[in-house]
Amino acid sequence: MARLTEKITLMVFPDQSSELRKIQVPRWAVSWWRPVMIIALSLLTIEAIAIGVLLYEVIRLQGVKADNENLVTENAQISRIANEFKQLRQMDEQIRRSLGANIGLEPTDSLYREESSQALPEPPVTTGMAARPFANTRESQPRVPTWLSQGFTSRDIPTLLPVEGFVTQEFSWIAELPWRNHAGIDIAAPEGTPILASADGLVIFSDWTYRYGNLVILYHRSGYFTLYGHAQIRTCQVRDWVPQGEPIGIVGNSGLSSAPHLHFEIWQGDKPVNPGDLIWGLAGNG
Repeated sequence: MARLTEKITLMVFPDQSSELRKIQVPRWAVSWWRPVMIIALSLLTIEAIAIGVLLYEVIRLQGVKADNENLVTENAQISRIANEFKQLRQMDEQIRRSLGANIGLEPTDSLYREESSQALPEPPVTTGMAARPFANTRESQPRVPTWLSQGFTSRDIPTLLPVEGFVTQEFSWIAELPWRNHAGIDIAAPEGTPILASADGLVIFSDWTYRYGNLVILYHRSGYFTLYGHAQIRTCQVRDWVPQGEPIGIVGNSGLSSAPHLHFEIWQGDKPVNPGDLIWGLAGNG
């Protein structure tokens, strides 16, 4: 007990003072300084290790966060592509349901069958009407269409004549007489003439069909569909976005056709639209 009360006097000589200072500390504190230092160093070492582990975890979590953000971005892109593909599938099914019976869209496995020797093309009916743009005069301008009030422009509506030529067969549609219907117009033009997109649109069909040969179908933001048949070649592919006036093919004589011409149709949903109601280069829109 007496040993615990023993003290050691430490003498301190200040640099700037001549006064001598004495400090008394317990003897046991002096004798135990080494274990105390070892414990303190151990604690500091443990703390440094803990800080290092925490920094490593923070860096690792930042990497995991970056990887997670990349995965979220990739998943969003995959989801967007999947949605676009789903929409294209649905649009293709809608096209085949609404237009298939009229435009001759056969199932995929029959698109490349040989033409029947018994199937003969119907001869075109000459109407004597030239298909070319009207002069932009007061008399030739149509009434203001309703689609202008719906936020669409002429680039969203099939208002551009896809090819200049001679209309050999006009639009004719009587629901009660489907066998006599002609859902579009035939425009005779020299073989090799560029076929232009009638409006900004997405290519939803670009392939060979038995009836219309090389066929292209565009979907437009306004809800219209346009169909271009008998092309010699197609210069666009499915999912291409085609601006109005952009070539999508050239006039040909493919499919059931007796002479080079373009078969052109406009559809709104499952109902055909007379191209003359929308295109200034045709009669019937005055």
